[in-house]
Amino acid sequence: MRPSIPKRIHAGFTLAEILIVISIIGIMAAISLPRYGKLRDKSELSGAMSRFTRGVMAARQVAIQRGKRAFFRHKDNSIWVIVDTTATDSVVVVSPTSLLDLYGVTVYEPTGVASIMYDPRGISTQVSQQMFRFKHRSNIVDSLCVSRLGNTIRAKCL
Repeated sequence: MRPSIPKRIHAGFTLAEILIVISIIGIMAAISLPRYGKLRDKSELSGAMSRFTRGVMAARQVAIQRGKRAFFRHKDNSIWVIVDTTATDSVVVVSPTSLLDLYGVTVYEPTGVASIMYDPRGISTQVSQQMFRFKHRSNIVDSLCVSRLGNTIRAKCL
């Protein structure tokens, strides 16, 4: 009969194994964190443009539902919607929201128009599409075109 040799049981990891795992995690983090930052910035820009689009659509819907003139307004990177109830009074339908504070995005319209008015039929009084430019604090730029019916297109206006 052969004498049995006691087996050593290893409970844990060696220092070399732990250092290898930590270095792999560090390399993966160094590669992925800059990409994550860019994705976050693009997401914030997209969120601001989506909020802007919903505001335009809300102005058109309010004009049709109430049978009154409605205005989509923007000033100092804030957007809001109001509806005329009488000749001297108006109601804020969507309260002012700062795209700069929420998303870090500035918005401007190259021709300087600060509002879009929709008549009770839901048609804008503007003569053609209006282009709005969006710029994120990280210098990512995008644009949106708004048609007379409130449709928005993420491209250059025709």
